[in-house]
Amino acid sequence: MKILSIIALAGMLLWSACDTTGNVSPEEVLPTGEAMLTDQDAGFSFDKGTIDDEAPDFRIAVQRDANNNITGLFMTTPNLKEAFQLQGFYDTSSLAERAFEGLVAAPKANYEPLAQEVKPHQVWFVRTESGHFAKLLVLATTANDESGKMTFKWVYQPNGSCAFKSS
Repeated sequence: MKILSIIALAGMLLWSACDTTGNVSPEEVLPTGEAMLTDQDAGFSFDKGTIDDEAPDFRIAVQRDANNNITGLFMTTPNLKEAFQLQGFYDTSSLAERAFEGLVAAPKANYEPLAQEVKPHQVWFVRTESGHFAKLLVLATTANDESGKMTFKWVYQPNGSCAFKSS
């Protein structure tokens, strides 16, 4: 029975994992960058690598509790698509950076429509409006009565696969 459970789990993981064979050649350079996004911006487009008023992949907003107190930030998409998957939350920026750089493939399943409680040192996968994948490292966040903002590092896979190179 234990062996059957292990085989079933392995099969599920293989089904939901990305086929990375041949999707990223050693000389291929993936679009990457660092950006700062505020809750006043329309959102960010990975395809354009900038803030985009017309077709953003995601935006941020200030998160509030039942008493209207600001509790942090969250990420969302314009149409609430299932687009966010938290890969990890790390104690230090160096651990988060190492984890971010080591991610070589985005999972195909289990994405959420909201990324709640976004904080520094988190690593996320984002499925874009066009169905492509990006990985995102949260560097800093600020949320107060005036506004919210997030600084992040990103890598985008524009060829339609979910494969990323390990640095």
